Amino acid sequence: MESAENYPQLEDPDFMAMFDIEMTYRQSSDIWIPYIPGNLANRYRDVEVTARKKTCCAFVSSKFDTSDR
Repeated sequence: MESAENYPQLEDPDFMAMFDIEMTYRQSSDIWIPYIPGNLANRYRDVEVTARKKTCCAFVSSKFDTSDR
């Protein structure tokens, strides 16, 4: 559930080749585990952005990470 900015090895193909499956917040992973709780996430799986009628914005910040959020 962490950013590759904090753990650059997540972007390293040689490192990731050691795993059979990927379970992350990224929809491209083998098992998608979003930050959205419960079955609410199923409403947003593979939905085109243009199909959404409302917008949502979140600002997440930390004093110690390097993701520049």
